Amino acid sequence: MVLEVEYDCPECDYSSRGRSSVDLHRRAEHSNIADPDYEILTCPECSGEYYASASIADDRKFCSKACGAAARNERRGNPPGRDYGYNWEEMSDAARQRDGNECVDCGSTIEQNQKMEVHHIVECGFFEDDEKRNDLRNLVTLCFSCHKLWENATDEEQLENLRRVMEDADRDDEEIENRLGWIRSQQERLKS
Repeated sequence: MVLEVEYDCPECDYSSRGRSSVDLHRRAEHSNIADPDYEILTCPECSGEYYASASIADDRKFCSKACGAAARNERRGNPPGRDYGYNWEEMSDAARQRDGNECVDCGSTIEQNQKMEVHHIVECGFFEDDEKRNDLRNLVTLCFSCHKLWENATDEEQLENLRRVMEDADRDDEEIENRLGWIRSQQERLKS
């Protein structure tokens, strides 16, 4: 979860959710250095103005990570504030335990200073029911780096990732097909 933090300019009342925006504001407004290499943009999530370096302004869509995360959640239909339901803590703990508290993709562990996260294969926003949203068959344990990769994968790529990691873990074919079949049926149900 991304913390919402306001950064304040020490010279005036400007504040932003993004530290780099405050740094650029200070350079642009309160220093003798002429620096035209910035743009003032409006965040589509919070409607606040923020400063962005001209070199990245086309790629920078939000004033902060918090606004970017909120927009992604809204676009995906995820509950606000990442509230995955009453049984999320129990089921995410069960997924970590089932997966040996290690990333099913790269094998890293907490001892290797990796934060273990739990990923919904079928996006949780598609489910109205907490039981289906957090069904253990829909959850995998991933490190932060792999989680980012899986979040950006297509449905088919995620299924292939899951098949690969289950085969690498020597899960039997019946278990693999049952789990993949359940996920495919959920994806099909949600498309119709």
